[in-house]
Amino acid sequence: MLSITIQVTSEMDVLYGLYQLAIDYTNKLEPEDNTGMIKGLDTRQRLLSRTASSTNIAATLLKKFDSANNIPANEKALVEEKKNLIKDCLLKMRQTESLLMRKMQKKMKNLRGELADITYRRKAAQSYSSAPRAKTFIS
Repeated sequence: MLSITIQVTSEMDVLYGLYQLAIDYTNKLEPEDNTGMIKGLDTRQRLLSRTASSTNIAATLLKKFDSANNIPANEKALVEEKKNLIKDCLLKMRQTESLLMRKMQKKMKNLRGELADITYRRKAAQSYSSAPRAKTFIS
């Protein structure tokens, strides 16, 4: 195997692994657990930051790979397979993020409802406490 092929495939394996970890962390996030959510999002963000640098390295290596001559067909197929795996992983990541966003929006909707209920009850209690009182006459 050519050294450029080894470099490209190993960097793409790293990239795939980082994306898979980010998906796993996203799947573990539960909007009901605020502390866990903050820690999980922080960890996920650090992983995604690392994927940015890995993506740049992989893109540079892929340009070298594409411009290289005399690369065997099996090595080209291997690199193409790695590209497809990463594309599938990105699609899975988008789906996972979409699911998390729906969960978070549902939680937000529930919180808005609870807040509206609390506000209504507070206003009702204030109205009741500030309402004029009936005077009773004792004879």
